[in-house]
Amino acid sequence: MRTPDEAVDELRTAHAQGFRGVMLPGDPEVEDYDHVCYNEFWRLCVELDMPVSFHILTTKDGIMERVRGSRLVHQIVTVRGLQNIIIMMILGGVFDRHPKLNIVCVSEASEASEASEASEASEASEASEGGFESGSCDVGYRFPT
Repeated sequence: MRTPDEAVDELRTAHAQGFRGVMLPGDPEVEDYDHVCYNEFWRLCVELDMPVSFHILTTKDGIMERVRGSRLVHQIVTVRGLQNIIIMMILGGVFDRHPKLNIVCVSEASEASEASEASEASEASEASEGGFESGSCDVGYRFPT
């Protein structure tokens, strides 16, 4: 997504092509996602019933930070990038302006699985019915970065 206006056009095109969701980069080119310049984009996401997703590795927060402790600590710090996006959107009033907006955060927790063989996330994922198979989400449109 280079600009919010361009994103609106791309969202319409993606929806017309049958996509049912959209993935945004964690670090936008123009302002941050709580800025009012994204209002038309968020409004259209709601109107078209297209949930918005962010992936753990599309943000710079936490990825290259030096951390103390085990690799699991690094995983926790990396996940913070997604938490920062959601907190910013909440405190920035995005959900007040667009209460029906659906946001999805995606993370497979592969690093946590390597660090801990008994990963709770993996167990919960395997036990859930009707969930996404790892790497199989083919229903969403990914905006180019």
